[in-house]
Amino acid sequence: MLTPHQTDEQLMLKIDGELTIYEARNLFEQLTPFVSHSEKIAIELSQVTALDSSCVQVLMAFKKARIEQGCELIHHSEVVVDVLGKLGLVGWFHDPIVLSSSQ
Repeated sequence: MLTPHQTDEQLMLKIDGELTIYEARNLFEQLTPFVSHSEKIAIELSQVTALDSSCVQVLMAFKKARIEQGCELIHHSEVVVDVLGKLGLVGWFHDPIVLSSSQ
């Protein structure tokens, strides 16, 4: 579900699969160790196939906790864009929406 990858500039956290209420606790537990990570984090979402408000809340809490170190959501899947749009939260994250090139 969550795969970390270090680049020269930042830590990339790639999330794939479904992000629904059934995965919310697991997502929270996987993200928690990275809250205090000292460098910028990018969460890559191109392989997210389902998303609901429970996991959106986890992502919001993580981004808010990392306000000083930096965190951005990148390569949004169509599912992510659709759900954030329906919830009226695209602007809340302040991240440019760039769909994965495979979509």
